[in-house]
Amino acid sequence: MDHRIFVEPSRDPCLHGIKWTATALRDDLPKTPVLSLIRFKFRPEADFMDEQHVAHTLWQQSLVFISTVSGFQRLLWAPISDESRRMVLLIQWRDGTAWQEFQLSFGLGLLLPLLQEVPPLNQSVTLILPPYFAAGPGHFLELVELSVKLAENEYDPAERSRWIKEEWQAVVESLGTAPSDSSFPGLVCGSGGWFEEQLPLESRTFLGLLLWRTPRDAITWTPHQTVRHNLQALIGHTIRQSSLVTASMHECSSLGTSLAARSSASLASLSLSLSLASSSPSSASLAAYSGTIFQTLISPPRYTSDKDFEYQTRFDVRARKSIDDVASRRRICPSPEAIWCPMGAMGQGGFPTFQDVPSQAAAPTVDVLWLQLNNQHPETLSLVRRLRLAIHNSLGSPRLRWGRETSQGATGAGVCRMGILIEWKKAPPPSTWAQLYTLVDEVVSHANGTITRSSPSITRYCASIPTDQPCHLELHSLFLVDAECPKRILWHAYQRFTSTMSCPTARAQVYIHPSPTLAARPVAHGFHDEGGFVRHPRDHFAQQPDPMIRFSAGTVWASAAAREEWYADFADQAASCYERLGYIVDWVQLVAESAESVVLELEPVDAEVLEWWKSGRHQAMSR
Repeated sequence: MDHRIFVEPSRDPCLHGIKWTATALRDDLPKTPVLSLIRFKFRPEADFMDEQHVAHTLWQQSLVFISTVSGFQRLLWAPISDESRRMVLLIQWRDGTAWQEFQLSFGLGLLLPLLQEVPPLNQSVTLILPPYFAAGPGHFLELVELSVKLAENEYDPAERSRWIKEEWQAVVESLGTAPSDSSFPGLVCGSGGWFEEQLPLESRTFLGLLLWRTPRDAITWTPHQTVRHNLQALIGHTIRQSSLVTASMHECSSLGTSLAARSSASLASLSLSLSLASSSPSSASLAAYSGTIFQTLISPPRYTSDKDFEYQTRFDVRARKSIDDVASRRRICPSPEAIWCPMGAMGQGGFPTFQDVPSQAAAPTVDVLWLQLNNQHPETLSLVRRLRLAIHNSLGSPRLRWGRETSQGATGAGVCRMGILIEWKKAPPPSTWAQLYTLVDEVVSHANGTITRSSPSITRYCASIPTDQPCHLELHSLFLVDAECPKRILWHAYQRFTSTMSCPTARAQVYIHPSPTLAARPVAHGFHDEGGFVRHPRDHFAQQPDPMIRFSAGTVWASAAAREEWYADFADQAASCYERLGYIVDWVQLVAESAESVVLELEPVDAEVLEWWKSGRHQAMSR
């Protein structure tokens, strides 16, 4: 027998031929217990067993989230014995309705950035685990899969299915009464059932479960040879056989189950897990994200039955309604679109996935030159304009925009902070930086205190200069540990965040044209490579710890009012429903040590610069 589980092509999860999205047929789902079998593999760097690792936190949060789904009863999990990153989950549901609720839930969505195999295998069996099916040290699970060809002339398919199940039960009874042997594990219990299929197939797969307990002095073991002997009769009727053995089983039980059936140790472990996964960030910790949308206080991971999704057509009902509100002028712009993210979609490859984290410096960048201006002095703006033209004419004609910072608390009486955005055609050499700082120092010296440099003088962002028209540009900076898992989580989180800015659309052959009233347009985002960046010699800036890395992004907003309305809606959705937008904020707060943002109200491009660009002279210079 092959000792590897055969992975069938992914299909829509279903029960008794009813797809997981068919909420109208809920009354036809089985009223008997259902067992979900889920298999996936963590990425090599995701050390989910290390309590200090970010992967462990997401793993615990995922287990707690699943336990909040209505109708949840038990969850057992274990790594596969010879592949510690490959996981097996068994989830016992009260009935078919509870199973469907799980498929409609966020499920294992928190783990997606850390999975090597996407989508995970998501199967189900109409089955209740035996009472003695327990976890603990020395408890190992053996999964046996037997694929049986039913449509053969000499066999009635229904009779053959019944015979296979009876034969399996005979195997379990035989193993349970086998003479004890101190060198081999003993069978605790066994069970089995047929995998549910969406459509009638020529073959079906039977899942057999055997729970073994090893002797105390045993360290490793291989499947009992008696299993191979007793399965010979069944193997003769199969077209494929496979099996795998797990490491020690672990269990996460619902708080609503019988307390008498659980030890004090398991209760303490569960309480700790719930405490870790449900603890809300403190005000002090949220202060690290002050001034950004990521300061939003969200609820702990918890299942919500009504998420404003229409699963058959895959509409985001709330976002679609906001388009009508814009048309009737009750809103300025459409609301954030929540990513359609049920567990059932993961099993069919329909869950939204994004590209791997790119190398540093892959995104376009803009350097922002910061100045403090005295608004009340008549010569200030003319001096700044002279600086902009000098930069353009002397430093290779980079693209330029400028604007005042409008972030909260950015202005004082008669004083404002201004940024000049510089988008270089190619990486400037050190001599260009020296020329730039000389130009700035000359203007500052002529201003007699009405213009001063900010420190740091220049900040680099992953962004690009937007159109020539007035607009609001928001620039984000987030700081995190320079390690693969935190970077992957933040990358996925920000990809999801920018996806919420798109126009709400249906995903079933229905397309809604992008609205001209969209609130925001993401322009770029990425991790930073500061190579070739030369700071002003008098700059003072806080040094980041060595293993830290910076992530930045730019977003163009239609107006200040649109930004305020959109962010208020995002914060409300993230706080009220974890599965809509709350998980995005949770990802960011988990891995980002701090976050900050600035908003610039960009002025039109200087007429001389705009005319120069329209004339095409920049193209001649670049050749």
